[in-house]
Order: sequence, then structure tokens, then C-alpha cells
Amino acid sequence: MELGVNFPIDSFYKGCILDAETLSNKSGWWTAVLLLRDPKTNCKIIALYKWQQVDGAWKKRSSWKIKSNQEFLTLNSVIQKFIKQLEK
Repeated sequence: MELGVNFPIDSFYKGCILDAETLSNKSGWWTAVLLLRDPKTNCKIIALYKWQQVDGAWKKRSSWKIKSNQEFLTLNSVIQKFIKQLEK
């Protein structure tokens, strides 16, 4: 079975999923992180998706793609800073 075949992503990325993990799938909402290979550039992308189930079908509500190590490091730094505030 092809990896990620059940993820409701755009046909542009079908067949380009290198790895995937569901973070949550409950109450009609599905969140996942996917490692994709961009079919145009052949570069790897980390994509965060959120879908909502509407009338029996999954509809993408938001997505965000991280395209470089530097972009991830910047994001991670800010998140680490904010996580400390959650503990207070």
C-alpha cells in the first residue's frame, strides 16, 4: 500500500508523501504532519494540515509548509520561548 494514500491532500502531492503522522483525528477534525517531496522542485517539505469532515468528506481548512531548515529553526525557537509561558 502506498504511504499516505488515505490522507486527503491535493492531487498535486498524491504519490509524493515520504512520511506522515496523524496528530489528532476526533470530533470531525483531522490534523497531521506530512513529509512531502515537491513534484516540481524535487525538494522535501514538511507540511502541517488541518481538515474538517463536512457531509462525509474531508475538506482542507488550513495548511502550512516548512521549506527549509532555517525556517524550522526560527519557528522552533519561537515555539520554545512560548512553551515556557504555558508552564506558568
